[in-house]
Amino acid sequence: MNQNTFCMAGGVARNPLVRLDKPVTATIGADEHIAIVGPNGGGKSLFVDTLIGKYPLREGTLQYDFSPSVTQTVYDNVKYIAFRDTYGAADANYYYQQRWNAHDQDETPDVREMLGEIKDEQLKNELFELFRIEPLLDKKIILLSSGELRKFQLAKTLLTAPRVLIMDNPFIGLDAPTRELLFTLLERLTKISSVQ
Repeated sequence: MNQNTFCMAGGVARNPLVRLDKPVTATIGADEHIAIVGPNGGGKSLFVDTLIGKYPLREGTLQYDFSPSVTQTVYDNVKYIAFRDTYGAADANYYYQQRWNAHDQDETPDVREMLGEIKDEQLKNELFELFRIEPLLDKKIILLSSGELRKFQLAKTLLTAPRVLIMDNPFIGLDAPTRELLFTLLERLTKISSVQ
């Protein structure tokens, strides 16, 4: 029998403001790496938020199997990164137009500080090589390009060893060569790690 990481049958969110047009039935197998595509406002983010339990269901069922992970909670197994054309709420002190605000860099941390304590040295070494993080370590976070910021965010998230990584709009704001590089990095990541 094939393992399914996520299995939702007839899912309808309790909150009417975040319901999709139809009940959701979706299965994502443990060996699958998927992309959800569609137009802006098409419900992609709502679907993911419902799938990871952000919005409790009024109807239907939602089951998870994060094996071989010891814990089966979404919090412990799923990491979610939403990319925007800004640094996001978590980085509210940083500006998308960082070059215009370079005078603020004295107060901002560098990449090394933002990565924090790293417990798994082997994983760190693999990720640093994969994303070429070493040259960025002493760079102020405010001075990172969009591509460098994505690499940093991915490395920081992956150092927590998630079972599932969900990225919302990973290619937004990137030029064509950087999009291609990120696609290649993600493809390599699926081969060297067990992250889905």
